[in-house]
Amino acid sequence: MLRVGIIGIGISRQEEKSPLSDIDIAKEAVEKAIKYAEISPEEIDYFVECSFSSHTKISDLVRRLNLKPKLHTFLRNIDGAFGATYAVMKIMSGESKIALVVGYGKSSETDIRHLSVSYGRLNYLGKTGLDFVNFTAIQAKAFMDRLGIGEEELGIIVIKNRRNGADNEDAHIREKIILEEILTSPYVAEPIRKLMMPPKTDGAAAIIFARGDIVKTREKRAWIDGFGVNIGPYYPGYEDIAHLNSLRYAARKAYKNSGVKNPKREIDFAEIMECFPHIELMSIEALELVAEKRLVKPIHDGSFLKEGKLPINPSGGAICGNPPGAVGLIRMIEIVKRLVGDKMDIRKSLRRGVANAWTPFHQYNVVWVIAGE
Repeated sequence: MLRVGIIGIGISRQEEKSPLSDIDIAKEAVEKAIKYAEISPEEIDYFVECSFSSHTKISDLVRRLNLKPKLHTFLRNIDGAFGATYAVMKIMSGESKIALVVGYGKSSETDIRHLSVSYGRLNYLGKTGLDFVNFTAIQAKAFMDRLGIGEEELGIIVIKNRRNGADNEDAHIREKIILEEILTSPYVAEPIRKLMMPPKTDGAAAIIFARGDIVKTREKRAWIDGFGVNIGPYYPGYEDIAHLNSLRYAARKAYKNSGVKNPKREIDFAEIMECFPHIELMSIEALELVAEKRLVKPIHDGSFLKEGKLPINPSGGAICGNPPGAVGLIRMIEIVKRLVGDKMDIRKSLRRGVANAWTPFHQYNVVWVIAGE
């Protein structure tokens, strides 16, 4: 199989209510990625489009970008980090040389919480009114009881990510916060408070993948070391909600494919699609970056800060920007930015980072291991 790397990245402006259409937002991210890669649109032979909109037509964005790919895959209501698996496999198989993936959506036009109720109906939970917020509140309580932590620990994670987001020009929320503000904000669904929630964001992200021989000619390049996908139980009640087992299995596949035997030693930093602070902590466990019984101490000792032993979400994570369809792809981009030296905010040498994305109720997970030179 052919080796695959990343030669282009682009993130659109992220904001609460963009005056642009979803197509124009996606166009902005794609044009940035093409400019970054220093290629012409004609060189892109495969296009993967991940739209979080019910009205976008399959051909709209292709026409606006004047692309003429040999292959075009259109995915609706799924993050671009999942669409990226299509692009990478097409290049690995030899069917594509240069593939573009874009994910985009407008929270201002999509009630994500209402949409997640539809997932509940599909899982025979329609009569419960379960959505991803009250589900994650139940999950948070189960996890906090298992670990023996309280809302203060969740607040520490929010403070860290908001501090990181303040230094990230691509973030939506760039304001620092203090613990008292978080712990006195109203409950959305106990123990989740308003200031623990991600923002409603309109935005897009794009990545350009290429065959290894093309990547080697580029000055700025990162490599796909491996990825893993896992689909957990269809019915959320069958899962141990105090653990993210589907993410753990996806991570193990990704590590196996990348040759990572000890992620605690071989992974230098992580960009986690957290959305809620307890999800970040649960994901650190599931990604096997910290042993389950040793997670409490690094919350308090600064290990997860940008200057710490294991930087987590140096970009600020989804708590600082949560555009539907793009948030997972942004996690991958933020890994690349640091591996190629576009962003030098981590005080240690970096060889390899890990990024992840998931769907509501955490049944469908993807993990990416991305390496520098």
